[in-house]
Amino acid sequence: MLSGLMNTESCELRHFNPAAHEVASKAFKRTPNGLIFTEDLKRVFSILLICLDLKEKPVLPSRHQLFPAFQRMYPFSFCLRDAISTMANLKLQINMNYTRVSMSYSIKTELACRMLQMMMDAKLLHAPADRTRAELKEGLAIQPTPKGVAVLQRYVRQVGLKNTPALLKSDLNSMELFTFERSSMTDAIIHSDYFVSLLFARMMGPVQNVWSPDNRPDDIPALSKLLECIDDTFSLEGSTPALNASQDCLGSFPQIVAEATGNILNEHRSSPLSHRFFTNPDSTSHVQYYASTCGLRLFNTKTFNSEIAVHECTFSTKAIWQWLMDCTDIMYPKEAVTIASLFLKNGLIKPIFCTPSENHRNRFSIGPKCFFTLTEFGGESVQWKAEDTMKNLADGLPPRSQAITHLTLKNDYTHENKTLLSPSSLEFVSGRKDGESTNLANVLRDPGMRYLFKTHLEKEFCVENLDVFIEIKKFLKRMTVLKNLLETKLSRESDGKNSSRSKHFSDLVISTINHALFRQASECLENAYQIYSSFVAPGSPYQLNIDHKLREAITEVILHPQHSISSDETTHVGHRTKHTDNKAGMTIEGERKSTIRSNLKDVLTTTDHTNHEATPQEVSFASTYYGIGVNDKSEGDFSSILKTLKLIYPLYENVAGVMYQLMEVDSLPKFINSEIYQEAAAMLNFDGTMP
Repeated sequence: MLSGLMNTESCELRHFNPAAHEVASKAFKRTPNGLIFTEDLKRVFSILLICLDLKEKPVLPSRHQLFPAFQRMYPFSFCLRDAISTMANLKLQINMNYTRVSMSYSIKTELACRMLQMMMDAKLLHAPADRTRAELKEGLAIQPTPKGVAVLQRYVRQVGLKNTPALLKSDLNSMELFTFERSSMTDAIIHSDYFVSLLFARMMGPVQNVWSPDNRPDDIPALSKLLECIDDTFSLEGSTPALNASQDCLGSFPQIVAEATGNILNEHRSSPLSHRFFTNPDSTSHVQYYASTCGLRLFNTKTFNSEIAVHECTFSTKAIWQWLMDCTDIMYPKEAVTIASLFLKNGLIKPIFCTPSENHRNRFSIGPKCFFTLTEFGGESVQWKAEDTMKNLADGLPPRSQAITHLTLKNDYTHENKTLLSPSSLEFVSGRKDGESTNLANVLRDPGMRYLFKTHLEKEFCVENLDVFIEIKKFLKRMTVLKNLLETKLSRESDGKNSSRSKHFSDLVISTINHALFRQASECLENAYQIYSSFVAPGSPYQLNIDHKLREAITEVILHPQHSISSDETTHVGHRTKHTDNKAGMTIEGERKSTIRSNLKDVLTTTDHTNHEATPQEVSFASTYYGIGVNDKSEGDFSSILKTLKLIYPLYENVAGVMYQLMEVDSLPKFINSEIYQEAAAMLNFDGTMP
């Protein structure tokens, strides 16, 4: 796949007989707060690890003075200087059956340093020689964390990389990462009350995980399971599906699994990060969790306020924050604080105010001395297994019934009598009012139920049906925004003719709208190419089972846009770029040496359209960044983009309809009868019945 499911990377694009309308350019996508999108950061991190080609026994040239001969060498480690040098020219090429995908980034030293520190803050990297260090420095051995390896694992499967990096076959690969659903527009995490309860249950684990220095290391999954790359990603952007089509169900399973696993045995493994003290919830270790399935590490019986209050299941907000940073795809620490606060807001946990706890009455804080315990509602959401509780009793640990305290929940934090969901939320989650049955639209409406449905599809090896449906819904949503922008432009131009305002002001407004139009159109076009290379192209990582004629029609538009628009158009455009920071490039090459190129650069160059050879001429970024309003030729380019999008729109709408009906007819009945859904139905107190 060209990028993650919930993010698009605007690029400069060229196809077979490339034409000017396939050019678009943009920097990293940014949130409203100016942060790099999570998917962009994960993509750069993954390509960096692939390009570094890390080895179990790092090979350093003799001239390398950063690691003295007496210093210990850590498996799959690298130094800051090598990472910065590699980021200056990141390149990755993926060969498929009929296409070749190439991606490139050129990142200057200053930005590379900032991004590497962001990766460190995101718990993607750590210093194995100094487990408590949180800042990077020269001469320090840097190693990917289990979270970082999990991010790489997912990316390798997304793009269909055939040569599995050695890092993925090491004991550092131990994390089943929880991946949040995010808005493609703002990168904000999408959630619901029920989803928060599911996440909380995942965090608390299947059994109480009371920390002790005498505990044996946490169990980690077999490599054969992890290399199948079954992750918890799900997303839909809150849209309501209403598409119709028909198609037989046939889920595809990536061939990379058999190739990657090889002869790997399901033998017991131990993580190199396991340590009796660095896993202590009170520890200042940069990374504490190397397995997400064992649950939050709890404190045993803890006494507060000189033995007046005793709590047998306590944990700190710092421990919650640490689990979220180590075991989920959250990249920014403040985001983990926000998610942790939702557990309190939803009445799953409650604060302890007795000393030595340092909680504040009207403020949620993260700290090793900010102690919390489960509410009754939180205990019901966790649903620890009875057999595991009995095992804990045999080991001298408190049973669940004793672990849950029943202190009054303060109104200044959350509601006193919190039920699982309010009536309106219950109606929303269950997907029906009284007397109504469950249908696919209702299942997909709530992030929590959507998460369960995606988990079911992963087990059935047909999750790509939901993934492509989601991607196409995003594409259609962007097309709606583009349509609205076009209408705004026409309205503004009409008003401008009758306006008494200055011509300079009117031209400025029109120019701004034009730039926004071309940017949106370019993102729509790039999104269309991503869908093709990931789901439609023969040999793609998630190749769909769709009608041959439909696939051929899409291929014709994607790889031969000029032929589809007009058989007389044979325009050829050359393009060259100058490397700058925080920009990336992407190339898709198909049969007959046809190409789709994308380069994200600050400085673009123009070409002579009357000659088949490019004659680059440097132009200013401001005047040609989106190309509209500069000259008549740019207007023609924009018109060509719209024609291509007009052709691909109904084809993708058809694919979405096929996938929707496929899931509704084949996957939904199996999901309704699955154990995972029945448990959710019991928890939410509704009957799971089909229409």
